[in-house]
Amino acid sequence: MISKINLLVDFDGVICTEPENFPEIGKLRQDAKEYLELLYNNENFTLTLHTCRSDKAFDMAKEFLEKEGIKFHYYNEHPQHILEKYGKTKENASRKLSGIFIDNQSLEHAVNGLENMIEWRLIYQMALKLIKNELGKHNCS
Repeated sequence: MISKINLLVDFDGVICTEPENFPEIGKLRQDAKEYLELLYNNENFTLTLHTCRSDKAFDMAKEFLEKEGIKFHYYNEHPQHILEKYGKTKENASRKLSGIFIDNQSLEHAVNGLENMIEWRLIYQMALKLIKNELGKHNCS
């Protein structure tokens, strides 16, 4: 059995467009809800909201997600299987314990600074390819 792949998903610019006035919430990105639901329900993934929002701004984001029916397994914390894998606790885990980061800043830089390059269908296809590759490694062992 393969271990779950932890997908760390940013909020602003990824699930929603960048807000005009932070900490307001931008508009829900096309297809974000559909593909996040597919990832959440796939037993091969752990879905973690990984945002720089804190305090009231974090609460606003979490309330928005709940209102939209978008679920995450974890919110700004590491999944238990990741902590165990590295022998860490919630108190001593760094943000570098990881998985795959889905962040508009990284994706924009990867495509030469183009904005609005988040396309959830492609993100979903890449995630499924990761699982297929991981399964292939374990079947060859």
